Amino acid sequence: MPPRRGNQWKIKAHYPRYGTKGKELERILTPADRELLDAFLAYCSMTAGKGQISKHRRNLLYFRDVVEKPLDSITRDDAIAFWGLLKRAPYEEHTRIAVQKSVKRFWKWHRKDAELLEVLKIRKNYLVNNRKINKSTLISPEELQIMLHRTDKMRDKALLILLYETAARPQEVRDLRWCHVNWNASEVHLYSKKTQRDRDLPVKESLKHLKRWHDEWVYIDPKDDDYIFPSRVGSRPKRDKPPPQALSMAISKLSHERAAGRRGHLSRERSFCRSTAEYLLAHFSYWRLITTRPTQ
Repeated sequence: MPPRRGNQWKIKAHYPRYGTKGKELERILTPADRELLDAFLAYCSMTAGKGQISKHRRNLLYFRDVVEKPLDSITRDDAIAFWGLLKRAPYEEHTRIAVQKSVKRFWKWHRKDAELLEVLKIRKNYLVNNRKINKSTLISPEELQIMLHRTDKMRDKALLILLYETAARPQEVRDLRWCHVNWNASEVHLYSKKTQRDRDLPVKESLKHLKRWHDEWVYIDPKDDDYIFPSRVGSRPKRDKPPPQALSMAISKLSHERAAGRRGHLSRERSFCRSTAEYLLAHFSYWRLITTRPTQ
């Protein structure tokens, strides 16, 4: 039984670090808890996907365990005490806020207590998880220009700007052949092995660099079926073989190191990204230039 103080239930003194033991908290639920939780998750499923529903369930289990009280018996004071305890929880800020959002949504659905909802505030403009790909981990256009400026090879410049402008997966760019570039329409044709779909994307700056690379290509007679970024066997390029998977990582790292020599130091806190038009260069690199001092 949960500890009590007189006729009052006693909330935990410290917020636990649950780790992978969250599922074990299912055993603390009463039949009424399960019914209430299932009803809340069914409500959430109208707008949330399976992943978000799973997070709501886990966060509500944490809430139930910390408060040590049946969900239908939790009071305003319990919720406020939980809010204060959560602020000192041994988790990153984005994790704590995810729990807050789940609890606040549950309270809004279950109690409809407008006054309490005003008290249970969630910080805005908080730091997102910088260990994952998101807006805060994007390389800036200025940093890209530094990288391009410090990159010597025309091939590397073309590859960098193409990845940045198209937000394509490295595999899509590695498999590009010259026939996939529509010079007149300013487009490149990409095929994804992951999704098994193809698409035509408009390019502007990339086209300029691709044209220069085409003029200075490894063979004097580039053909339509040749890979744009061919592999090398020994010191000789193989026009009919795509580059290795590690090429984009190597070029990115090298250009960062050269840029960092004048601009700052390297950090793994930032990423090149891809997911939507905003999330560029996914899977391209887990390095980012952090500028710490102006160019000398």
